[in-house]
Amino acid sequence: MAIRPHQKTVVAAIVVIAAVALIVGWGGGIFTAGAQNATFTANQTVITTDGINLRESASLSSDSVELVNAGTLGTILDGPTTADGYDWYQVDFDGVSGYAAGEFLEDAATSGTPIASPVGGTLYVNTDELNVRDAGSLDGTVVATLGFGDTVTDLGSSETADGYTWANIETTSGTDGWAAADYLTSDSSQLALTVDAVATVNADDVNLRDSATLSGSVVGTLNSGDTVTILSYSEAADGYLWYQVNSDAGTGWIAGAFLTAA
Repeated sequence: MAIRPHQKTVVAAIVVIAAVALIVGWGGGIFTAGAQNATFTANQTVITTDGINLRESASLSSDSVELVNAGTLGTILDGPTTADGYDWYQVDFDGVSGYAAGEFLEDAATSGTPIASPVGGTLYVNTDELNVRDAGSLDGTVVATLGFGDTVTDLGSSETADGYTWANIETTSGTDGWAAADYLTSDSSQLALTVDAVATVNADDVNLRDSATLSGSVVGTLNSGDTVTILSYSEAADGYLWYQVNSDAGTGWIAGAFLTAA
């Protein structure tokens, strides 16, 4: 089976910050959805409200340096820088720094977002078939094949190879291996985004495109509260998991980060 990349996801470090700037970290899991708008300042402690890509620079086209779980604590280093419709902040997560969209950060002191569980959290398979390999690479030997909805345990490590981010996981049968993180999610509600399911758009001015990529032509625009029907399973491109949907704005592809199961 050829592994398809799926974004929305992912393994990273979690940071626990004491009174001023003392940081103690542990490994974490993968992604969800929910955005906030706020302004942050240097040395402020924040928490991620969603699973995010921590990027090398303030741009959606920038390479991801880390996949950071929802509920991960970090420290603002600099920002904001506005690009691609987001206010980006340079953030340190347990010694790994990069740029994160401010919409997915909250002030840790006032946030209601729970701190993510350390290594050992449950992840769900979000594709029909997912190969588990003995190494984080397409060259790795397949040691298990998982099905949609199967659960695995996050072992807290990730690697990047062959265009994929690989998560170190353990299956319910006890097999330790590596799987494409794009097809794992910590949010079980995302499993409801299947063919014929109805979903709700969770943001304004979301583009509906003619192909599953940011370079696809815009065929319509959707807003928060609009409903869509899932027509086909997702494809991953440009850091997003995409769904083909039917909507009042027409038929096209939308990034799964902007959909919530109805």
